[in-house]
Amino acid sequence: MSKVVKCREVGVDCDFEARGETEQEVLQKCAEHAKNDHGMNEIPPELAAKVKSAIHDELRRLEDACGFADIGATVNATGPTPHC
Repeated sequence: MSKVVKCREVGVDCDFEARGETEQEVLQKCAEHAKNDHGMNEIPPELAAKVKSAIHDELRRLEDACGFADIGATVNATGPTPHC
């Protein structure tokens, strides 16, 4: 499952999203983006820690967008089916 992180998830006003198969791949893409687009030759340790902790599985984005804790438990027999 792919990993992903967005600049906005770590408090940066930027629409960039880094995706990769591993956390290390995502971190490398973030470092390249920070250098090329934000002029950061080095990422401060506190920002690197925020980025690392914000990396998540791609599936979580759908869960968050739909407000579901568990995609497999989204049907509520007594209420309307949510539409995402």
